[in-house]
Amino acid sequence: MSDPSSPATPTAVSDDPETKSPGEPGADTAPIPKRIGGFAVLDVLGRGGMGRVYLAKQESLDRFVALKVLHPELAKDKTYLERFQREARAAALFQHPNVVAVIDTGRSESGEHYIAFEFVDGGSLEALVRAQGRVPERRALEITRAIARALVFAESKGLVHRDLKPANILIAADGTPKLADLGLVRHDDPDLPGLTQAGIVLGTPLYMAPEQALGKAKLDVRADIYALGLSLYRMVTGLVPFNESEDTCSTLAILSRHVNEELPDVRGLVAGASAGLAALLAGMTAREVEARYRSAAHVVADVDRLLAGQPVLGPKLTAAAQREADEAPTTAVSSARVAEVALADGPTQAVGAVTAAAGPAPAGPAPVGAAAPGAAPAA
Repeated sequence: MSDPSSPATPTAVSDDPETKSPGEPGADTAPIPKRIGGFAVLDVLGRGGMGRVYLAKQESLDRFVALKVLHPELAKDKTYLERFQREARAAALFQHPNVVAVIDTGRSESGEHYIAFEFVDGGSLEALVRAQGRVPERRALEITRAIARALVFAESKGLVHRDLKPANILIAADGTPKLADLGLVRHDDPDLPGLTQAGIVLGTPLYMAPEQALGKAKLDVRADIYALGLSLYRMVTGLVPFNESEDTCSTLAILSRHVNEELPDVRGLVAGASAGLAALLAGMTAREVEARYRSAAHVVADVDRLLAGQPVLGPKLTAAAQREADEAPTTAVSSARVAEVALADGPTQAVGAVTAAAGPAPAGPAPVGAAAPGAAPAA
């Protein structure tokens, strides 16, 4: 976050390609207010379909914030007002180091509905990709892991983001990725009724999971995993998924590609892209829900393996490993104890003891990138 005493204050217009800019038909060209509630408004950070986001200073604590203000006309619509208020409630539940923190919400004396978020002094992931073309594989994996950790927390709270995309991932000045824009978050709590009905499509078409594109009301974290996979693809290729030339104007055409096509193999697009990265992307962006990673924790685990130079397990093997860990905690403890005792007899015996305790290797496909039996290890 910026130093409040800094003489210069950043100015930015939203880099989301779906956001209207000043001067476009239907764009918001209203003057910038000087104050909203207890906040001094300094500049416009972004404009969107729901209203504006201002750079403001919270005078009581002398700190910069991102102040999201609902458009006055939309505030008259009960549906939009409820969606805006739900964003604030979801943000209050979604407290995580990799999520933009909510600070305050309310209605000013002049009638503006606002939500104050922490000000992330850095651009979005979309802006980063547009500026440099591609993100190196390792850095892209680190960003993916950070956002996947946020999704692990979201799962634990029954939250589904439903609008995850590079424009909604902010990169702080210290490099920390933070998930933003919780306006479409759905909560499983019956006391927080959702706004989505079967057949109603909400989200950004370019990063929308097939089941979301088909208007299915019941979505889970796998829709967010799909969108995060497309964001990873965007990072490492520099291409917009399913609109590579960025000239497709038809939303229906883009949604049709999500439903009917698999994402191209990244190795055919990026020289030097690893087999593990290709496998990770395939597991995150599979068209069929059941073929994807079933939880964000499994994505984190496989990204950890890749960053450690190990082969990924993929959705099926990762899920199987998790089931074994859940179903046999006693076996895991006893295996560790056998290894501990065997260490006293020397390393060779220890390896044999661990192998015996673990039992025979399961049949089935080897992890992606693993050497075939008898093959020499990769250099």
